[in-house]
Amino acid sequence: LGMEDGRIADSAITASSSFSPACNASRSRLHAKKELQGSQEVCGGWVAANNSLDGPHWLKVDHGRLTSVTEIAIQGRDDSTNPQWTMTFTVSHSRDGHQWTDHVQQQSNSLCQVLTGNNDTMTVVSHNILPVLVTRYVRVTIKTFHGWPVLRVELYGCACGEYFKCPRPLGMENGKIADSAITASSSFPSAGYYLPFNARLNRTSYAWLANSNYNGDQWLQIDLSSVTIVTSVSTQGRGNNNDQWVKNYTLSYSYSEEHWTTYAINGIHKGPLDTRLIFDGNSDTATIVTHNLLPAIEARFVRFQPKAFNGRIAMRTELYG
Repeated sequence: LGMEDGRIADSAITASSSFSPACNASRSRLHAKKELQGSQEVCGGWVAANNSLDGPHWLKVDHGRLTSVTEIAIQGRDDSTNPQWTMTFTVSHSRDGHQWTDHVQQQSNSLCQVLTGNNDTMTVVSHNILPVLVTRYVRVTIKTFHGWPVLRVELYGCACGEYFKCPRPLGMENGKIADSAITASSSFPSAGYYLPFNARLNRTSYAWLANSNYNGDQWLQIDLSSVTIVTSVSTQGRGNNNDQWVKNYTLSYSYSEEHWTTYAINGIHKGPLDTRLIFDGNSDTATIVTHNLLPAIEARFVRFQPKAFNGRIAMRTELYG
């Protein structure tokens, strides 16, 4: 996103403190070198003013606009006489620079707030950001360090909205997602016409129909085979002039099918009745209803959970990313 190549201006990079002007926040760019600039030797990284264990020691990056952040990479200090690096760190984010949220990382089947950093000065350590952040400001706070609090960093992603300019179907309609990767809580028994793999957008004559109309425990699940950024979802009703469709639903996602997260705007989930969890579905049998996911999610498994329906729980769907 512009740390290493300089697209992010020096003035957009700030820190809790700096050891000297030669070691200030603007030196925190990934692969920055200890070098001479004119007559001054500058540091190979940002170096905090002190090595207090209590800190706080943080580095803040302002992207200038809302940005989708999908990955972070860090290094220690480029200085053979000063073996210094960050061992663990946390990430927080803000849209306005005032109200901050601590990022909780989804890792396999667990949630983790403190991320593993470096164990030497030069190796780049990267973490995918799960779920993806949509933010303007990112703050990296050093929790433990070797020698001194220091950082070189890069952030990866794209400007907010770029994901949605050319949405790429992930394979429901075109069959790229295998039949075996589409499962459900139940299916209406009728010669296989309403099995989960029929939940493909624009499929004629068929759709997924649940065997039960009890809203609370029915779901349709899609396995994308690998961790994928999902930016939009689309749904249709049963089609073929059958007045059956899902009126609203929730969306859950998982990295490993063991720990599930219910999608909520900005990651805020205040309880099971929080209306921000509910997506508007369909109001007829054929019209496609699409929702952009802001923030986008990064997951292998995506699950639709119908909450209200017309006639019978029936869905056709596509994912984009």
